[in-house]
Amino acid sequence: MRRIASHFIWYRHVYTLHYLEIDERGCFRGVYPLCEEIAGTAFFDGVLIPVPIDLKENFHPDEWESATENLRIGDPVQVIRLTGLEASAAKLGAYDGRCRCHIERL
Repeated sequence: MRRIASHFIWYRHVYTLHYLEIDERGCFRGVYPLCEEIAGTAFFDGVLIPVPIDLKENFHPDEWESATENLRIGDPVQVIRLTGLEASAAKLGAYDGRCRCHIERL
């Protein structure tokens, strides 16, 4: 089981201080609150977004919301990390028009 935590996770809406669980086959298992330190959990800054494995390489930021809406427990996923966003934009789930944020596939 792989656990990836962040200040913000976007999965249908914004979660603060939660972690993603991904099984050994790379399938999405859920988003859970990060209440305590969990051994083997990787922590990243920025915003983590679990998206379907087949989402195209260069998707537009407007596609984040629809990509996570279609994601179900048990679907194969890739995790995208966004950096360079203002915290307020992340909290509101708003695309602020800047294309200068950094997208990293984890």
